Amino acid sequence: MLRTLSCAVAALLVSGAIALAADPFGFLITEVKDDTITGYKTKGKEKDEKTTTFKVSKDAKITKGMFDKEKKMFVEGDPLEGGLKNEMFTKIDKEKGLRVRVTTEGEGDKEMVTKISTFTRPGK
Repeated sequence: MLRTLSCAVAALLVSGAIALAADPFGFLITEVKDDTITGYKTKGKEKDEKTTTFKVSKDAKITKGMFDKEKKMFVEGDPLEGGLKNEMFTKIDKEKGLRVRVTTEGEGDKEMVTKISTFTRPGK
């Protein structure tokens, strides 16, 4: 009985942790300042009208990503050299922005970015 109870508690903790981790979503970055990103949440080619600012975790995973036509899904690539200090983030055109895929954890004021994947075309 104790084994069943401990398994149930473990399952509950795991499902709670999964619930706190948000699904990845599209984001159009218009500005990077220190450890924050500012921009618009996106769905396809549509973007929100209001800007959103997120704090980026110090141990956030920042990678190159691409759409795999064979798998028909977005896949993560190698880590991006320099993270947020990479030229890709320091020289953002404020009109066009930089399209990325973002994963966050937490809620409200405690929501932090834990993963950023840039979009690249195969072969580039």
